[in-house]
Amino acid sequence: MKRSLTALLALGAIAAVALVVAPLSATPLPARSTAPTVDVSLDDDEDAPACHRTEFDTEMVKKACAEGGQFAAKRAMKHFVRAAKKTLSVGNVDCKTCHTGLAPEYALKDDGLTRFNDWKKQLEAAEK
Repeated sequence: MKRSLTALLALGAIAAVALVVAPLSATPLPARSTAPTVDVSLDDDEDAPACHRTEFDTEMVKKACAEGGQFAAKRAMKHFVRAAKKTLSVGNVDCKTCHTGLAPEYALKDDGLTRFNDWKKQLEAAEK
């Protein structure tokens, strides 16, 4: 009888600790935004290759390249495409939807810039 009472008390103590510790260790999830923002923070700026292009068709990529090089530009475009997929239901889209080749030049297809501008206008309209 003593053993089972001790076991029950131990289980009760563990449960009580879990009830106190679990809420304290939980962290709230950040709010998700569909707005195409540019996060150019890099852990190691010295290793970030500079953008290959010197002339830019979009301000978003120009700003990202200036602030964080190729990694920041790629991150900005990926964020933009994710927002387009979620908000506009553009389907199964990836880098090669608009680009004929990837690093280091990221050459655009004939309709790549047009597609970007269309999605950008639709995303801006959806935000209002």
